[in-house]
Amino acid sequence: MAQKRIYILGAGGQLGREMLRATPPAGLGLRGFSRQELDVTDPTALMAAIGAADCALVVNCAAYTAVDKAESDVQASFAVNVGGVAAMARACDEAAVPLVHVSTEYIFDGRKNGPYVEADQPSPLNAYGQGKAEAERHVRLLAKRHVILRTSWLFSAHGHNFVKTILRLAQSHERLRVVVDQIGCPTPARDMAEAIMHIAGQLLAGKQDGFGTFHYCGAGPVSRLEFARAIVEQARPHLGETPEIAPTSQSAFPTPAARPANCVLDCAKIVKAYGLAQKSWEPGLADVITELYAKTAGEGSAAAKK
Repeated sequence: MAQKRIYILGAGGQLGREMLRATPPAGLGLRGFSRQELDVTDPTALMAAIGAADCALVVNCAAYTAVDKAESDVQASFAVNVGGVAAMARACDEAAVPLVHVSTEYIFDGRKNGPYVEADQPSPLNAYGQGKAEAERHVRLLAKRHVILRTSWLFSAHGHNFVKTILRLAQSHERLRVVVDQIGCPTPARDMAEAIMHIAGQLLAGKQDGFGTFHYCGAGPVSRLEFARAIVEQARPHLGETPEIAPTSQSAFPTPAARPANCVLDCAKIVKAYGLAQKSWEPGLADVITELYAKTAGEGSAAAKK
């Protein structure tokens, strides 16, 4: 009999890649599907893949995440973030396998005074958030056994994220202006992947009261400005000269998509349901910076040998 496996959709993205590096629950394997290997906008392909005999649980890391581009490319973003998720939820329900769907704090408008809890009403400010909120609705409607896991400010050594952007700019600018009026909880993708594996293990072990909507993110809310300063400080040994990080406001940097000012998520529910305490994001940041500069050094050595 084939080993049961956790299927990871969107395995080429930053969270998907960390999922493939994480340790699965005992007795289970992992199978990752990149966008090229499985198009989540193809319902027939999804049904065939998820219906395979070795599929024990599906983790959806696939998403259209270009927040600003989504404002002018709504159809493409909704095809992945809404249509793809709805088809995925149907396929999971048909195959009787649980679905863990990763969502975002961008479903909220950021105007709340205090951390958002799971029961707060979605009110997205942009097309990306609208699509993700609609995706959640489809998951609840179509997949009986689901976990919706909202997170905030994901970062890793892969893909596009705030940490990599700040490090790139720090190498070529003497002064960076970073918004001070947007607050969130940075989340290392590796910590998120480990949390998902923990949840998957409990669900597949027979936990019946673990379905629903939860928040999970790094501990320690900070502004974008404070996060940028922490990034540069951690990378100081690699950067040499470090730029001044000066405060500015969101209004000084208008973007096609509006961002919520308050991106802080309350994680008390998942602590109670799964015993998953939040981790400080700072050790994860140190690990990511170490990995990034080790990768850069490796690439430099390889180039020198050519």
